[in-house]
Amino acid sequence: MTNRILAFGICFTGYRELYCCGDTITGEVVLELGQDTKIESIDLCISGVCDVHLHSKCTVQAEYQADDDACPLRAREIYFEKSLQLYPSKSANEDTLLKVGRHAFYFEASLPATNLPNSFEGSLGYVRYVAKSILQTSQTELEAKRAFTLLGDTYDINLNQGSLERFNVSRSYIPTHFWFRGKGAVKAVATVPRVAYCAGEEIPMSLDITNDSGHKVKKITATFLQSMFCRIGRKTKTSVKQMSSLEFKEIREEKRSTRSSELIRIPAVAPSNLVNCDLIELAYELVISVAVTTMVMTKKIVFRIPIEVGNVPLQNNPEKNGNTLT
Repeated sequence: MTNRILAFGICFTGYRELYCCGDTITGEVVLELGQDTKIESIDLCISGVCDVHLHSKCTVQAEYQADDDACPLRAREIYFEKSLQLYPSKSANEDTLLKVGRHAFYFEASLPATNLPNSFEGSLGYVRYVAKSILQTSQTELEAKRAFTLLGDTYDINLNQGSLERFNVSRSYIPTHFWFRGKGAVKAVATVPRVAYCAGEEIPMSLDITNDSGHKVKKITATFLQSMFCRIGRKTKTSVKQMSSLEFKEIREEKRSTRSSELIRIPAVAPSNLVNCDLIELAYELVISVAVTTMVMTKKIVFRIPIEVGNVPLQNNPEKNGNTLT
């Protein structure tokens, strides 16, 4: 800032930062002057964009440039742009000399009612919704930005025919045997009551283990993963991020048969597929890993369970109706 311009920023009404499709955004662009200053214009632009990059030399934090030939594996998708002239107003012939002190310029804009993806931030790209104001004087140009989170079009898991599908898979591992150890296998059966959830819900997991090997099942972990797929033309790049994890209670070696149950919570994440975004797709996976320790190595029995994440909960939830996992 300068001695003339002490502060310049954007404030949403009620300090609100979360909006839905079709909402109206209201607020003020606030300007504080230390001296009388001639202001040529104050403009505001509210936009929603997706920016992705597949090149190692590109940085997603950098400002996108449409003529950036040095980064051919970068693409941008614009969902909407709304521009407003806040000062001087088009309806009045105002004196562009503003007095010392605080000035507030009210704005109001409606978001599109449909076809907007959810806000998202990833290592290869993002979907961002931003209000940006530009102040122009004869000597300088200042810019103020404020981002907001948008809950995009709904992804209703009730419309997914496989949302109530029960995951129940058995896997075995036969360790290398020694004369003083057993000669059996380690068998694990993983069960999840359904494969579609909403952010904030907990996934009940059940694991039945039969250990006839004489070796120790040392660790059981569950990890919830988010896979981000970015596509530009025929080029594709994938980024996998761990969103949450937990560890099951240790299974003692002397216990031949045991059952362990845990709950893992789905954090606040964007819906699967990132509906209405053509550059980014999202997929989620629950990975349950059983580590069997022998004298020479540790072998893992791994279950990979695809999980659909939506933002409209199940209307007929079997767990709430008393049909819990047994």
